[in-house]
Amino acid sequence: MIKSTIANRVSKKIRKKSVRPIPSWLFVIRNDLFWALAVLSICFGGIIASLWIFLIRQEEFDLYYLVLVDSDAFIILVLLPCLWLLLMFLLIGTTIFNLKHTNKGYRFRVFPVLVATILSSLILGSFLHSTGWSYSLDLLLKQNIQPYREVRDRRVNLWINPEDGMMSGVIEKVKNDILYVRDLDGYIWEVDIAGIPRPPLELMQIGMHIRILGFSLDEEIFIAESIRPWRPSFIK
Repeated sequence: MIKSTIANRVSKKIRKKSVRPIPSWLFVIRNDLFWALAVLSICFGGIIASLWIFLIRQEEFDLYYLVLVDSDAFIILVLLPCLWLLLMFLLIGTTIFNLKHTNKGYRFRVFPVLVATILSSLILGSFLHSTGWSYSLDLLLKQNIQPYREVRDRRVNLWINPEDGMMSGVIEKVKNDILYVRDLDGYIWEVDIAGIPRPPLELMQIGMHIRILGFSLDEEIFIAESIRPWRPSFIK
């Protein structure tokens, strides 16, 4: 009797409010949409992870002590990797949100999903980086997005500071312990390498792009303390 009364009340409310059942196909579409968004979030997370890996591998953390006194330089070195990392975690959060809204989302526990999503993004990002795709994407962003290009170019400009012990350029001539290097501004420097171990032969070739740490004696002579290759991502 009580059950019948409750059923009647519910039935009256349904008729009064004109409540109609939602078609099942809407639930199917909604479920598929959240799954698709979750997969897309992982894919975009992988893309962002590949750029983050690319930038981190380009960093030389032993050089950071040289720019700690220059807050702008330190921000340039640290900013992009941190921004990409933040964006990757935002996409990971989006993935978890979308998965929790699928028809079986209540079964997913946040921590395992978080770990699985991070691993998936990093694995995909590592694969994209290993194929050289992250370098191509970085180049594409530099060519088409001005703010990104400005930040990346400022990283290059850090190596046009012989007065601060950082310079770079192209080897024009090699003579004993002197390298004649044309810097990025077009000036020729005599780089003295007598005080350091002989660099590998591949770094001593005419036309080779190199980066040099040391100090300048005047506007033409630079005493080298370290010579490093000029990485492709630094080229404008």
